[in-house]
Amino acid sequence: MSNFIAAYSKLLSIKNNLPEHVSIDESWVIQFHESLEGISDILGSHFNEFKVPESDIKYQEYQTSYNPVQTELSESKFCDRSKLMAKIDAVLTYIQLKSPPEDKEQMGFHS
Repeated sequence: MSNFIAAYSKLLSIKNNLPEHVSIDESWVIQFHESLEGISDILGSHFNEFKVPESDIKYQEYQTSYNPVQTELSESKFCDRSKLMAKIDAVLTYIQLKSPPEDKEQMGFHS
């Protein structure tokens, strides 16, 4: 149970510490996916449906010159914060609903 609580806590930490930017660096998505894998190993379930699709993680285009207009792609990839938050909220809700009542009490959920 303590491994589960640790893995669940990592998911909550990602959610609570996610920068307030519109676009989030791919490193946050990687941390989220690693946390999902940890939860998956503990619960014996697959959480692939909660992963952010690779198609949602993209290089950003930014303007390097105004006259003439020139653009370049960022060195790292980014994801829309709202898409990552939706996935995080979905998996946290799933875990809360699937957990037995005694586990919910240990995680801090009260009915």
